[in-house]
Amino acid sequence: MGKVHGSLARAGKVRGQTPKVAKQDKKKKPRGRAHKRMQYNRRFVTAVVGFGKKRGPNSSEKHGGWNVLGVEKGKSFYTAKEALDSIEAKLVESNPSAYEYVYFRAIFQYFLKVDFDEVAYNILIRSQ
Repeated sequence: MGKVHGSLARAGKVRGQTPKVAKQDKKKKPRGRAHKRMQYNRRFVTAVVGFGKKRGPNSSEKHGGWNVLGVEKGKSFYTAKEALDSIEAKLVESNPSAYEYVYFRAIFQYFLKVDFDEVAYNILIRSQ
């Protein structure tokens, strides 16, 4: 019989020493067709398309969600919705063509339907 390399290799030594922790109750993940549907919606339907760096699916946890997303300008702080409102006001002042205005309104309505993410931030940065 060969040598046992190290004392940790003995059956059950480490596992027996670790305390048992009960699993938390979680909602089961969808499988099969439902999982594919969820993937499609996450990747293509609710995905925000725009300029700049792409963030991972869990990035909102680090950044506090879209409500706090904004830019500090002087002493005022814009949320993404306020930023889009201010951009629209600037657009109206500059007397845009009807096409430009309709295009902006369409983008604005789209942002109201989906979560504000880096796209709103980038539009704000580029408009200043």
